Parts: sequence; C-alpha cells; structure tokens
Amino acid sequence: MNEYATEAVEAAIRRENGDYDLPTLEIARLNQLVDEMRALSTNSANLERVVVRGFESLIGLTRGDNYLLDPEDGEL
Repeated sequence: MNEYATEAVEAAIRRENGDYDLPTLEIARLNQLVDEMRALSTNSANLERVVVRGFESLIGLTRGDNYLLDPEDGEL
C-alpha cells in the first residue's frame, strides 16, 4: 500500500508540473493545430503585404507618379 501511495503522489506531482506523456492522437492533433496556425500566420502576412502594396499603388496613381503614366518615347 505504501508503494502505491508513493507512486500516486509522484504521478500527481508530475501531472501538476505538466510532465506527462500525451497519447498519440493528442500529439497528432496538437501538431496539426500548430501547422494550421503557422499557415494562418503566413496567409495573414501575405494578405497584409498585398493590401499595403495595393494602397501604395492607388496612392501613387492619384499623385500621378506612376511609371505607366510616363509619356511614350516610341520604344517597346
């Protein structure tokens, strides 16, 4: 009985400290969630870059300093 109680207390202490093994399915799901969060972060950064560049282009067009508005010199 003493050995069981000792092991139970040690297991409870490990569990409270976060030192325990996760089952395989939980590990797989956690890894999937981490991958999805990384992809979401990348997509958000790409969307931010596209929006910023789009607004910069629009502002450039309203100012009139766009290379497409330069006069043609006859060369391609």
